[in-house]
Amino acid sequence: MLVKINFKPVTLLLILFTLVSCGSSVKSRNEAQKEFEAKLASLNSFLNGQPDTSLRIIGTISFFEKVTGIMSESDGSDIGKFNPTKQDYLNWQQ
Repeated sequence: MLVKINFKPVTLLLILFTLVSCGSSVKSRNEAQKEFEAKLASLNSFLNGQPDTSLRIIGTISFFEKVTGIMSESDGSDIGKFNPTKQDYLNWQQ
């Protein structure tokens, strides 16, 4: 027995599913951009003399190196890199 399918509702559901998927992708992209900008602002504060007592800067440098593929000019140890440069900031900002 053949089942007759009405394609209008099926097409509408596919369109809605696609729109919802795109919306979550845009939201994720916006969240990622906000995180990137927040870390960039934190790095800028550090470079302008605000101390980083939590050593959060190690994670920030690592984040930018992974996300951008641009390695920091800073020195470091087994723990990580500690002293980002102004040039690092400019490179990652671009």
